[in-house]
Amino acid sequence: AKKEAADKAAQEQAKADAIKAKCVASQQNLLTLESGMRIPVFAANGERAYLDDEQRRQRIEKAQQDIETYCK
Repeated sequence: AKKEAADKAAQEQAKADAIKAKCVASQQNLLTLESGMRIPVFAANGERAYLDDEQRRQRIEKAQQDIETYCK
């Protein structure tokens, strides 16, 4: 019983750590997107391009949603 409780606690801690890591990554992503820096992306053919304003806006919205989800 003690081993099961310890295993369950370890699983819960791992889950909490993963959520915290997603929170931090989402916050950093939002900061980068809002910084105005040109952000390179790679097309399917391997060519390098940069996010346009619409793509940046979409990614900012996604990052904000992720922050709401993971940063409680």
